[in-house]
Amino acid sequence: GGLGRNKFNPANTARCFAGVMSSGLSGALYEFTLNGDKMVSITAGGTNTISSLLTGQAVGGIGTTCCLIIVFCYVFLVYTGVIDFKIPIVAVVAYFITSLTMTGLNWSVINMCSGSFLFLSVFCLTDPNTSPDTFIGKMVYSILFGVLSALVWKLGSLGENSLFVVLLFVNLLVPMMDRYFAWKPTSVGGYRYAHKN
Repeated sequence: GGLGRNKFNPANTARCFAGVMSSGLSGALYEFTLNGDKMVSITAGGTNTISSLLTGQAVGGIGTTCCLIIVFCYVFLVYTGVIDFKIPIVAVVAYFITSLTMTGLNWSVINMCSGSFLFLSVFCLTDPNTSPDTFIGKMVYSILFGVLSALVWKLGSLGENSLFVVLLFVNLLVPMMDRYFAWKPTSVGGYRYAHKN
């Protein structure tokens, strides 16, 4: 679409392409131990703890395993006005609530902090060219990303690649969200949703 007119986040699209082309390597599921129980993670093997994920000691994609740095970047980007603070917060809450209903608290926190969920929520989901323009559109977009991420993470077989595919899917829906949730002036004054025309 040209600079500023791209329908999909270019970095996410390239990552999806690479993940699909080498799904045997990047989509492999690995086991780790949490409180003595063997569990499956989308990150590379080893024992992932919350402290190791906070400090970047866990094994995983470059730049995606140090939650403290990602949170610091989030605060900086919000402070400088580069990103909308609501999108990542709503996505994280939607993910956490969905994941909590399917798994325990520890599993939900570990999965939210591992892999690329926080990374995508802060750096790709907030892309101004591929995210909705309206408030309600942003809320629907964020909730959809959080809920679908939790579902495919738990039920899917693509591993970490599934999150990038979910982001492509919600990016695909953005033009429809912008059109459906846009406000238009009425002939008698005031505004209404465009879909009520």
